Amino acid sequence: MGLSKSGKAAVAAVIVVALLGGGGAAAWFLVVYPSQVREAITARYQELDSAVTSKDLDGVDEVTRELGIVDKIRGFPMADQLLDAATLTLTTEVESIEVKGDTAEATVNRHLSVSVQVPLLSLDLDREWAGVDTDTWKRIDGEWQLTESSGQALGAFMDWRL
Repeated sequence: MGLSKSGKAAVAAVIVVALLGGGGAAAWFLVVYPSQVREAITARYQELDSAVTSKDLDGVDEVTRELGIVDKIRGFPMADQLLDAATLTLTTEVESIEVKGDTAEATVNRHLSVSVQVPLLSLDLDREWAGVDTDTWKRIDGEWQLTESSGQALGAFMDWRL
């Protein structure tokens, strides 16, 4: 014989109380949520690497809008022509991600290279930035945005002038 409606509700209430009382909510916030955030941010790094390598400025801006990378690129004289002539490569290896609510700090090994040859302008540029960066991510409108980067690769690129 099955449980009545009120009996089922009582069993459900006992299960919820047991999970919450037994650390279920704490376990979710301490284990499951950070794991989901790490997966989401790792995926965002893959999106960023792909967008940079394919010269997809809209894709780059989608991940880094708060950081202003695309504004910096578009601020170069003849940016579109230079971008057309450029070969860009970005690879990121995540070392660690520490999550604190809607903010996360990541330590990454990153390699960024820019190569542009425009004989008409006597421009022959090969530049690389590589090393460890510390990135700050924030959840903005439901999406993880790279909001700050400091270090030897992307952090150094943000300080670079053509």
